[in-house]
Amino acid sequence: MTHLHLIYRILTLKPEQTVLPLVDKANTVETRRGVSFQHPEILAHAELVTSTLSEPYYWKLPEQFRGSMITAYGGQLKYAVYYEARDETGPSSYEPQVIIKGGPNRSIMMTRHIPGLQIGQLTRHEIDMTEHEWKYADGRSMTREDFMDILFYVDYILIKASHGNLMRHSRISEISLTVAEEGRPTKESEKAHQIEKCDCPIGYSGLSCEECAAGFYRLRTGSVTSASASRVPIAAGMGSCVQCQCSGHSSTCDPETSICQNCQDNTEGDRCERCSPGFYGVVRGSPDDCKPCACPLTNPENNFSPTCVAEGFDDYRCTACPEGYEGKYCERCATGYHGNPRMPGGRCEECKCSPWGAWPGPCDPVTGQCRCRVGASGRSCDLCMDRHVCGAAGIISCDDECSGLLISDMDRLYRIITDVTLTTPLPPPYKMLYRFENMTEELKHMLSPQKAPERLLQLADSNLGSLVVEMDQLHSRATKVSADGEQVEDDADRIHKRAEDLEQFIRDTLLGAKDLQSKAAELNQTLSRRDGTPDKSLKEMKEEIQAMLAEMGKRQLGGKKSIAEEEMDLAEELYQKVKRLFGDPHQATEDLKAEIKGKLSDHEGKLQEAQDLLHSAQGKMKQAGSLAEQNHANLTGLEVQRKRSAVSAVKQEAQDVLGEGERLLDEANQLSDNINKEIEDLEEMEKELGPLHVQLDDKVSRLTSGLSDSLADHVHDAEEHAKQLNESAAILDGILAEAKNLSFNATAAFKAYTNIKANVDAAEKEAKAAKQRANEALALALGPEVPVKEAAQGALQKSHRLLNQAKQLQNDVKGNHKNVVAGLKGRVKAARDKTKDLLKTVNGTMATLSAIPNDTAAKIAATKVVATDANATAIDVLERLGDLNLRLRGLQQNYSELEDTVNAANQMIQDPEKNIHAAGAKVKDLEDEADRLLEKLQPIKKLQDNLKRNISQIKELINQARKQANSIKVSVSSGGDCLRSYRPDIRKGRYNTIVLHVKTTTPDNLLFYLGSAKYVDFLALEMRKGKVNFLWDVGSGVGRVEYPHHTIHDGNWHRVEASRNGLNGTISVYPLEGSMAGMMPTPASANSPTAYTILDVDQNAYLFVGGILGTVKKAEAVRTTTFTGCMGETFLDGKPIGLWNYRERHGDCKGCAVSPQRSDGEGIVQLDGEGYAAVGRPTRWNPNVSTVTFKFRTFSSDALLMYLATEDMKDFMSLELSEGKVKVNFDLGSGVGSAISANRHNDGSWKSLTMSRNKKQATVTVVDIDSSAEEKIVATSQGSATGLNLKENQKIYFGGLPTIGNYRSEVTLKRYAGCLREIEVSRTPYNLLSSSDYTGVTKGCNVENLYTVSFSKPGYMELGGLSLAVSTEISLSFSTLEDTGTILLAVSGASPHSQQRRRRQSGEPYLSVMLNKGSLEVLVFTGSHSPRRVIRRPEQGILNDGKEHSLRIERLAGRSFAVQVDEEPKREATLPNDQPISLQRIFLGGIPAEVEQTSNRVNVPFQGCIWNLMVNTSPSLCPFENAEIGQCPNLAPPPPPPLLPEEGEPEKEKEESKPLRPPPTPATVTPPPGPPAVSLIKTNTGTHMHFNDSCASAVAPTALEKAYQFGLTRNSHMSFAFDDTKVRERLILEFELRTKEESGLVLYMARINHADFVSIQIKDGQVCLGYDLGHGNISGCVPFSINDGNWHKIRVSRVKQRGLLMVDGRYSKQMISPKKADLLDVVGMVYVGGLPQNYTTKRIGPILYSINGCIRNLKMVGGPDFKLDMATPTSSYMVGKCFVATETGTYFDGTGFLKAVSSYRVGLDVLIELEFRTSRTNGVLLAISNQANDGLGLELVQGKLLFHVDNGAGRITAEHMPEGEGFCDGQWHAVTANKLRHRVELVVDGKQSQAESPNARSNTCDTNDPIYVGGYPHGVRQAALSTSTSFRGCMRNLKITKASKTMDVQFNKALEIKGVQPLSCPAVAA
Repeated sequence: MTHLHLIYRILTLKPEQTVLPLVDKANTVETRRGVSFQHPEILAHAELVTSTLSEPYYWKLPEQFRGSMITAYGGQLKYAVYYEARDETGPSSYEPQVIIKGGPNRSIMMTRHIPGLQIGQLTRHEIDMTEHEWKYADGRSMTREDFMDILFYVDYILIKASHGNLMRHSRISEISLTVAEEGRPTKESEKAHQIEKCDCPIGYSGLSCEECAAGFYRLRTGSVTSASASRVPIAAGMGSCVQCQCSGHSSTCDPETSICQNCQDNTEGDRCERCSPGFYGVVRGSPDDCKPCACPLTNPENNFSPTCVAEGFDDYRCTACPEGYEGKYCERCATGYHGNPRMPGGRCEECKCSPWGAWPGPCDPVTGQCRCRVGASGRSCDLCMDRHVCGAAGIISCDDECSGLLISDMDRLYRIITDVTLTTPLPPPYKMLYRFENMTEELKHMLSPQKAPERLLQLADSNLGSLVVEMDQLHSRATKVSADGEQVEDDADRIHKRAEDLEQFIRDTLLGAKDLQSKAAELNQTLSRRDGTPDKSLKEMKEEIQAMLAEMGKRQLGGKKSIAEEEMDLAEELYQKVKRLFGDPHQATEDLKAEIKGKLSDHEGKLQEAQDLLHSAQGKMKQAGSLAEQNHANLTGLEVQRKRSAVSAVKQEAQDVLGEGERLLDEANQLSDNINKEIEDLEEMEKELGPLHVQLDDKVSRLTSGLSDSLADHVHDAEEHAKQLNESAAILDGILAEAKNLSFNATAAFKAYTNIKANVDAAEKEAKAAKQRANEALALALGPEVPVKEAAQGALQKSHRLLNQAKQLQNDVKGNHKNVVAGLKGRVKAARDKTKDLLKTVNGTMATLSAIPNDTAAKIAATKVVATDANATAIDVLERLGDLNLRLRGLQQNYSELEDTVNAANQMIQDPEKNIHAAGAKVKDLEDEADRLLEKLQPIKKLQDNLKRNISQIKELINQARKQANSIKVSVSSGGDCLRSYRPDIRKGRYNTIVLHVKTTTPDNLLFYLGSAKYVDFLALEMRKGKVNFLWDVGSGVGRVEYPHHTIHDGNWHRVEASRNGLNGTISVYPLEGSMAGMMPTPASANSPTAYTILDVDQNAYLFVGGILGTVKKAEAVRTTTFTGCMGETFLDGKPIGLWNYRERHGDCKGCAVSPQRSDGEGIVQLDGEGYAAVGRPTRWNPNVSTVTFKFRTFSSDALLMYLATEDMKDFMSLELSEGKVKVNFDLGSGVGSAISANRHNDGSWKSLTMSRNKKQATVTVVDIDSSAEEKIVATSQGSATGLNLKENQKIYFGGLPTIGNYRSEVTLKRYAGCLREIEVSRTPYNLLSSSDYTGVTKGCNVENLYTVSFSKPGYMELGGLSLAVSTEISLSFSTLEDTGTILLAVSGASPHSQQRRRRQSGEPYLSVMLNKGSLEVLVFTGSHSPRRVIRRPEQGILNDGKEHSLRIERLAGRSFAVQVDEEPKREATLPNDQPISLQRIFLGGIPAEVEQTSNRVNVPFQGCIWNLMVNTSPSLCPFENAEIGQCPNLAPPPPPPLLPEEGEPEKEKEESKPLRPPPTPATVTPPPGPPAVSLIKTNTGTHMHFNDSCASAVAPTALEKAYQFGLTRNSHMSFAFDDTKVRERLILEFELRTKEESGLVLYMARINHADFVSIQIKDGQVCLGYDLGHGNISGCVPFSINDGNWHKIRVSRVKQRGLLMVDGRYSKQMISPKKADLLDVVGMVYVGGLPQNYTTKRIGPILYSINGCIRNLKMVGGPDFKLDMATPTSSYMVGKCFVATETGTYFDGTGFLKAVSSYRVGLDVLIELEFRTSRTNGVLLAISNQANDGLGLELVQGKLLFHVDNGAGRITAEHMPEGEGFCDGQWHAVTANKLRHRVELVVDGKQSQAESPNARSNTCDTNDPIYVGGYPHGVRQAALSTSTSFRGCMRNLKITKASKTMDVQFNKALEIKGVQPLSCPAVAA
């Protein structure tokens, strides 16, 4: 033996092999259950494994440890094990540690025993791979040979995994096996020893001769061997190596299977014993055994069979000749094919003989020539010979006695003409030619289409048809009259009976009249006694009474009683409603009036007092004057010093008196001013009270008319809606039951979701298949290249043209004949006969086509061929006739033959015409079928939408189920081994709270641990010697605070509360049981090291409650790892953690008693805004009387409080919050009653709500518990029903409604976030937590601790004030998607509740935090000097990404403050002093309007979330508006919407294929292009129809002078040329702008490459300026919204680098361009309002479209004033007039039209919706029509609105006649026009009219034409209109719906515009 240079290589587990299987000792059962990977160890959980395997069980090593392992001899098997068990000795202790099975037959097993391992210690084993210490399975020792036998092939290696007694888990790691391989020894790879290398005999190889050499294979025991036994090494189970048997064609074979490899010489097989496909021969061992097959040649182009077989000794036969080849060698072509395969390159091709031109039978086998019929030629006989007509019907010869002679004569004459030389000077026969021309014109006129006999025949036929239709109508009317007669007879009988009743009534009336007569006489006497003779005599009065009685007798009063009673009820109801709507305000007005009178009297008293004070002051002034005179007299006798002192004293006294007088005078003046102001207010209120009475009368009249007009329609609509809701309820009942079950079983819900998704996919697949069928049908109808219908119509028109030419030429030839008239008469007769034959033929053809629908396409194709051939023949004949007519004059003798030929040509032309008409009808049927198929697809699409909606609902139910799991309150008991991890619902921030309940007797426990998966951040609660410690680390070091007052390991329940605010941590412990229960703790707090304050964790963090897994990374500061005791309810940041809803669990966990609760919140529940609670109906339920009482506390603006409804939803009742106000809705089955409170009740304080209903009247009382303020509202239901019939099994919902279900549309579905308590329904108390159906409901109320507010629309929230002194810290978190908005503003202003408002002074301090275009700006103003700011740019990280960001502001000592965003470095700025800043009012998210006015600050609203606002302590809550407190939506960026343009809708921002025609400018009107003569004729004839159709109240819209409207299209603009050299250093731009749009381009000028530019844009309603001087752009916006519809003056000033943008002279923005470039180099052209179509720029963002607004007073100053005149721009495109006041809509001036859609097919059904107002009684609203009779139109005619549809069989018209002023009332009118096959419906302002065609089969309107709106161009046919007058007025919201697809027509994207101004409508009547 010799040793090779071998080195060791280590086998280990691959990276992906993280889990090993476990097997039993015999390797018969394998499992991976209970096996997991925790890097770097593989774990086996005994509890899970023993359910499948019994001890002992082993780890099984993977495949790299199997196979030949001879080179492993002398190496080592290494691994490390660790286990935890109760005892070290157990059933597995005496089992072998390692088991290896292998050997040549894989049947030998050896084992290795190792002494027992210690519990809880990592033990590493290194086992030598030599025969020492290894044993057989029966205990026998092993020799080296035995050991090598097993290593010859290792089947598996097992390592023991079960250890000790009651093992909990076992781990293994560091598995490796050392093997040897050839290589050079290095330091890293040592030299391998003990590896043998044997000298092997021939046929053997390997280190131990264990393998067969190349060319040999192993012959197993029992096989015949040729080698000598002495030379073969024999081992148990090994076979001999013998040479490969490959027939001499291969030298290698598989060493195990002996199958030969790489067979050579075109052979194959296990022994290379046969030839490969394509070769033949007998394999004998020589290289040329197999020869290639020649089928028939060996080259690839002519070898047509891939296989062949040998025949005889040296012959073969080809076995796979392709189609068309035959013969032994595929050497000839089969019948029906031609060619020569024997020739190189030759092949067999199919004979393609013409079906009409060739005789049946094969073609020539070599040349392929077909046998042609007479008249056909060509190789395929598909060419038609001269004088023949060929087609599918056969070949017709034209060479007969008639046509043949004529054609021969023409050929002969043609030769004569060509032989004659016409170059000699022969004078042309002009006179004869003139005569021929005149005669031709006369004949042409005589035979014009109007006088042609065919035309007359058609007219007669149409008149006959009309006569038949009229007769049918007359017959139907006669039948109707007969039926009416019978009805009249019945009516007469009924009237007779009523007349008898009337007679009795009249008799009674006469008796009453007599009584009245007597009383009248007495009255007359009385009158005569009092006033003398009456005005009328008794006789006259009697006659009047008799006339009145007669009039009463004429009227039928019997049936009016019920109507009167109903009207009385309605009037009573109206009175109650009017009283409710206007009575209370009137009472309030009266109260206000009385209050004003009281105030006036008080002011009068005060004025009197002021006058008295004034008199007193004057007296004192006089007294002071007298004293002054007396002092002056006394001064003369005193000394100078005494004079001075006396004078100063008297002067001081006089000044005091004067000051007091002046003060009194000021007070009097102030009182006088106040009185005058109050008097002015009173006068204004008196003026306002006057119109209120008028408005009250108008509203009463409108209410009366509305009730009388629309009540019945509303009831009918309600009944229809109720039916639909019942059907929907029946369909969704099943879905409700399944989804409800799924909400309690997340796994089942997921499976259902999977099944539903599969069903959705299947439904989509079916829908796609159906759509494919429809497309195929449509493609069949349209044809391969040209649609059949279009081809047929083209052929028909061409045939008509040729027929007319033939007639004209025929008449030219007949011009000189004397018997022209006789011929014409004969022709008329023949035409009549032909017409009759034609009708018969058409009917027969239609019947044939109807009977054979499947081969329609083939027949149409054949028809096209026949028509084409006929046209070709006719053209040939007519050309020859034309030449003959022009060149010859002597063919009168051939007239009769020519007439026959023309008749034959006519017949040939008419035959295709019949087929073409039939084909057109068939195409129409196919289109109708396609429409019907699309209709059938609609239910599938609806089903798909329903399934998608149900899936989303099921997902929400799954989320609710997860939330329910987190709400489970069962406590968890742990003996120290119960370890659970959870998924934290947390967001990173500066503020955290932990609340948990614990009961334990163990002093050291880990209660809570939350750790980041990526950083060092963590929160933890642990017990050390019985005391609770709170530990945390937010990145800058560990903070720890211990609660020192008492220990908690006394076996009683305790509540632990810990919170962190930035660096500060606080902990409190509440004893819940024992002697200390109820004690209020003293919190302990401490700080962590500076400076980080944000806990950086997310939902991937580690969260453990009670112990932690040993494999998880834990902070070193936390000492404990286990927990023993009971863990109760646990909350993280106020959200519950369901202790049994764990993510992962280890060990044995059990339940224990629920932890006790603090008693202060008993009976109170809190809803989180995503849940609801359902309770059963009370047992005692009175349908007529019901009461609901509860107390609530919330900040929610819109939410449902309570809802109950019957099963059919006819009866219901709801209480909800609407914008903070309490609203009640209820319906007792006959109409809804509703009322809403006047005040908001969502201020966060407790409210008591009582709703009591007695029959139809419900009263709701809301009482503020703190202030006792009370508000009462009353609602009354409609109709006569009085009972709410709620069944016993029906639910009452509080706080929201389940996702799946049917509910009343009046009820809000938004869920309630807030607290409820003391709920009673009909005096039955309810506890929502005792309900079986609730989610999102928890015990207690934490409204005080709501730290979150969100803004979805402009609003604000106000907080209490603060003093910003040194060391004051303000922190908050926010998230938003908007780049601009006010986050926080603190001002030192007075509260809005103070009586006096004062304007913000210039020195008022403030603190402002806002986002401005992505930059975070913090401004601090102390009241003096200038504001100090810190700006954080968006380049340092985007803040408006929807993610969470934190902000910290701290005032530092040393006159500075610092701002920190997230964990970024602090940014500091200086302050003038260290004095505290008093900020009385703090606003979040925006500021109210009164602050905006008084503080002169612009309100920039914030949209997003703000939470955890901390100002050392939490500020108190004050008023708010549009703020959702306590809720924050997910602001993750939404996915981009799928681009699915609707059918027929032009894509947005896409350039149209046609250039838009510019409308006329206001100054000039340009006529449309076209033939001027035709246009003038039509215009002139049209003017006769125009009359004065303007409305009486019509007023022309007032346009502003010198103001221009832009934005009519995307590219509306004006351009002005200027001298560009004058703006290089200085540029001033001024203009005024009025707009309501959010964005648009106002002005732009630039260099050619746009390197330099100036732009003015509107972004988010703000004016923005941008410019670039060549070295970088700068842009900025004035944070003031100007899109309010008012005029704003904008001024831009640029001097070199500095730019200033100013709005209204008040708000400004300064900016400086970067670097040093200071010259503006632009082209001398400025674009105002937008950019041209072919002009674009990428420098200013996406806002390149024209601003929708008005611009005026444009000025531009550079060096000089450029004096730009907007009335005369350099160029202008789509610029309109600017109206004084505008509203949404498009203005039509009555002279033009708008082409909205290029082509549209009306088809079966279509729905059109629009709104309009007009100032003209005539006009076209919308029209579409083809050139035939099909069309659709909406028009105004003489004040009526008409809707016409023509399906080709006559016009159908629905008519609407408005009431009152009609459409001239200046109001908007809503129109819905619906075409339903052969029926039309028209709904105008809710009133419906309809019409129907008697011809139900004609139901499709075949159009493929433009849609015109407001008119149509001259010369365009409109089949469905009766007027051509253009519409004048405004139009908006035009929608066209077809097949459930709605197309919104965008007027500003129209294809053609004339006399129309899109997007701008005058606000007054047009």
